[in-house]
Amino acid sequence: MVVFSLPLTVFAAPGVSTSGSLTTTWNDNLSHSAQAVDRRAAEIFSASGNFSQRFPLSRDAALITGGIATVKTCPRYDGLDALSAGAQLEVRQKFGLGALAPVVSLHTEADATAVHESTRNGWAATTVLPT
Repeated sequence: MVVFSLPLTVFAAPGVSTSGSLTTTWNDNLSHSAQAVDRRAAEIFSASGNFSQRFPLSRDAALITGGIATVKTCPRYDGLDALSAGAQLEVRQKFGLGALAPVVSLHTEADATAVHESTRNGWAATTVLPT
């Protein structure tokens, strides 16, 4: 597998953090097959972007909201094309001053993916309490 990635910086309103990337991947075994006769190779192009905005709740607490979107296309096999979008919400509490002060956060996100095959469409939701 060969990956080429190009990070992008997008300018936005003050207080909004944005980023994006363009990626090209060559995969010599898309089917993850053990037999050489069943292997299929192809290139996959993807573009993704995300944004986040921080809202202070108090001196030591903040609410962070954001979103992400990704488009993947495989010109050789159109069944592998995918579109996904999601939203993120995080609450952070910092204890003390400085860069090394401990932080507790609760991160929640929901993500939807749409593809040509209806059995691969769906929603995913996660909640994480990082340590």
